[in-house]
Amino acid sequence: MRHVLKNHSEVCHVWASRQQSDGRASRIFFEHDTIYSYGEHFPIAKFQKMPNGETVVLFNTDDYSRSTSGHKHEVRCAIPDKYAVFEMTSRCWNSYKDGKQQLIQQVERAFDSASRARENAKMHVASANRYIRKLAEWAELHKKQANFKLKQKHNDIIKRAEVMHERTEVRTAERTEVRTAELIERERLAKIALEEVEAKYGCIAHYYHKNGELPDYTMLRGLNINRFSLPAYCKISDDGKEVVTSKSARVPVSHAKRIIQRVLQCRKDSTDFLADPNRPIRVGLYELQSISADGDVEIGCHKIEWSEIEYIAGQLGIVTS
Repeated sequence: MRHVLKNHSEVCHVWASRQQSDGRASRIFFEHDTIYSYGEHFPIAKFQKMPNGETVVLFNTDDYSRSTSGHKHEVRCAIPDKYAVFEMTSRCWNSYKDGKQQLIQQVERAFDSASRARENAKMHVASANRYIRKLAEWAELHKKQANFKLKQKHNDIIKRAEVMHERTEVRTAERTEVRTAELIERERLAKIALEEVEAKYGCIAHYYHKNGELPDYTMLRGLNINRFSLPAYCKISDDGKEVVTSKSARVPVSHAKRIIQRVLQCRKDSTDFLADPNRPIRVGLYELQSISADGDVEIGCHKIEWSEIEYIAGQLGIVTS
């Protein structure tokens, strides 16, 4: 088990997998359930078992520096979907009362934004409703009742938002034709940008297989995507013992072979597979989430397409047809 990890991304993913008690790389480290930026003075997030027995993630809404904001983004992207995430300052993590008060403040801020908005009032009302649901969940986790009721001012804001939304819909309908033309043009430019990337680097997947890194992402700006929206690409490590992904994850080849056999069975039977959270299937430090009938795999925050599975299978000498 490695405690000094390769980079920030791997620290975040190993912490999120909950398979070891500590790990670090440069300016991010975790101890037990909490991951930190720079030092213990700034906890980013924490796995917390609540009074009702459910485990959730508490995520710090405070900011410290630009680099810490980047650390927070890496951590947020690594958290598996199966965990509910509650965003509040770390001072509120161990207090039901303080957490409740902060969620109520978030509700009030969302309603205040809705009252002042000119076009997006309904969006802010939706945010308020989302925080109200989070407030109810927070109370349920602590085996309590939230007892939050909308006031007349809240109802007035909701009505105003509905009226403004209707007016906005009329204006939106008038702009539809223009926006459709803009979308067609954007798609045309995105296609040109992709052609430029592939003209310089070739297929992105093939580039990663050969070089072990992704191409310059500034070339992808016309595609309106970022590195986290791309699927994961895979290759065999130089020593042949691990499968390495473009998102810095590493798993033993033996684990990869086991998952590939399960993928081949799903494709043969044309059936989807959804992992039982009570009986996790480990893939290195991570958990298998699902396999589609087409062979696409989800492991942790990785979405790996069949084409990559097929490539790795070929590298490992596994027949897929």
